[in-house]
Amino acid sequence: MKVYKAKAPSYISAKVRGRLLISEEPISFFGEVDPQTSRIINPSSPIHGKALKDRILVMPHGRGSTVGSYIIYALARRSIAPKAILMLEPDSVVATGCAMGEVPFAYDIPRELLNSSSFQDREVLIEFKQGMAKITVY
Repeated sequence: MKVYKAKAPSYISAKVRGRLLISEEPISFFGEVDPQTSRIINPSSPIHGKALKDRILVMPHGRGSTVGSYIIYALARRSIAPKAILMLEPDSVVATGCAMGEVPFAYDIPRELLNSSSFQDREVLIEFKQGMAKITVY
């Protein structure tokens, strides 16, 4: 078991448990995520074909259009959004979509968590409280 810390918006207070889905490449929610199924549809993505539903998405940062915020919101409305999103860098498109869809997110995660060979599919518990996220990897 390893414990990591990251930053999170102070309004988020939640506990989230799930399996990590790690993309070592940024994701554009507009054009790379199917809003009907939550699957990654970009054939060049390292997680092509994987569904975001019930997973904790880890990526360096978001990429692409501001429409991505609405895709995250649409996924949340359909109950197929990721349980949480963890990023190296804060991203306004992802943050806006997460706020609208009430998807917890954190940033400034340790780079080590982007190592898919070590952490892909690992079970985690994330406790969001007072502007911090405590990430326990099992």
